[in-house]
Amino acid sequence: MLGEDDFVLFTRWRVGAFGRKLREVCDDEAYDDMTFEDKIGMCIDAEIEARDSRKIDKAVRTARFKLKGACVEDIYYLPDRSMMRDRIARLATCAWIGERENLVIISESGGGKSYIAQALGVAARRKPMSVRYARPNDMLRELNVARSEGRACDALDRFAKPDLLILDDFFTTPIENPLNAVDLFEILEARERRG
Repeated sequence: MLGEDDFVLFTRWRVGAFGRKLREVCDDEAYDDMTFEDKIGMCIDAEIEARDSRKIDKAVRTARFKLKGACVEDIYYLPDRSMMRDRIARLATCAWIGERENLVIISESGGGKSYIAQALGVAARRKPMSVRYARPNDMLRELNVARSEGRACDALDRFAKPDLLILDDFFTTPIENPLNAVDLFEILEARERRG
């Protein structure tokens, strides 16, 4: 019979979800009629699901979304919006990203553009595709800091290489530094036919 020390080992071996599911299977009489293989299969499935969830969580953090909980399943389809559930579902497949198409979301202020963009970004991370989210001012500030440290090429690559680059509030503020205008065009040129 498995003791508490045995279950601690699952965490140490980095298969904690497997161990938690195994404990549930051992403690719940409802599982008594299942075969050994079915019980182990459930534990393996629990571990796979937990690892996939952690991967997506990490990917969402690295994309730098402001709204980490944004997802297409939680989008409100209000009657006064000209947004359609089937269109969002089609966009959430992310086929448009694979086809190297651009998506522009236009709405009045407060219309949910940022939420929808980030929800589609989360959908892309689930595929898994690489995603980078930024407001242009933050992106240009990051590029300026990198340039001052002699790492401009690396910074440009961080915005040019992802499968999906989300620029939120694009051109709502002017680009004052001429170098930043060049940076923006360099990123867009590098992404042409790639992302």
